[in-house]
Amino acid sequence: MDSNIRYSSFENKFEVIYRNEKPTRVMPPHTHNAIEIYLNMTPLPNILLGSNVMPLKENTLLIIPSYCVHQFTQLMDKEYERYIVTVSASWLEHFTVENPRYKYLTDTKHPLITELDDEQKSRLINRIQDFLKSERNDTFLEMTVFFDILRIVDELSHTAQTDNALISREHITGTRKTVKAVIEYIDAHITENLRLADIADKFFLTPNHISRIFKQYTNIQISNYITLQRMTMAKQLFREGYTVSEAQALTGYASYEHFFRTFKKNVGMTPKEYREAHYMQAQKIIS
Repeated sequence: MDSNIRYSSFENKFEVIYRNEKPTRVMPPHTHNAIEIYLNMTPLPNILLGSNVMPLKENTLLIIPSYCVHQFTQLMDKEYERYIVTVSASWLEHFTVENPRYKYLTDTKHPLITELDDEQKSRLINRIQDFLKSERNDTFLEMTVFFDILRIVDELSHTAQTDNALISREHITGTRKTVKAVIEYIDAHITENLRLADIADKFFLTPNHISRIFKQYTNIQISNYITLQRMTMAKQLFREGYTVSEAQALTGYASYEHFFRTFKKNVGMTPKEYREAHYMQAQKIIS
């Protein structure tokens, strides 16, 4: 198979990608408004996924809900192989929103991580490859194969959910456990005035030490992580129909000007522009 294959379909509602390459740069922690189904084929020294900070084994399936912070650390001199299925969250919700079976697709705080055995891995990869090799002129067939991929992922996810906590605990030890606790504390108090000195006191560490270990395992400074989570929260609020002023207040910004400047600097557009571009148009289409 070629080292990189990308396929988008159905008005860009989903994308299927195969990649096998040496990384050229380190991707910083980020979020997006899509769901990622991520089959990792290469061991990774560290990942940040939600509050999980851990190394990742090969043949691991990840379900990354929309607006879930994540970052994967790769070795720059090693080829990095993975399959990625990206799905528009707002589109997929038309099929799943009222069914509790699919909660794992939207549970930002508890992203699913599970290691696949050879049979499970082969079953999923074979169907993904069927899709990548399929003709592009039969929409109904494409949709059938795509939803069959989702069906296989769903079966694997429900089989694995009982073991997910054990897998996480197996890899979280020592300093990683501390970083995970710091992330959980920040997430729980994201709308409050979070100061580095106060966070350090909470964990009986010096500000320099807590800053160093946090950056080591997340590839982001604590202050930037706080901003990332607040911007992510604002985007979620826009998706739920809140106004810009309401999002500003609910994300803990005392002034509109501060919220406006921070959002534009980090997102690349104003809060109003983002809200109208991503969610107001979708509401018009639905109505």
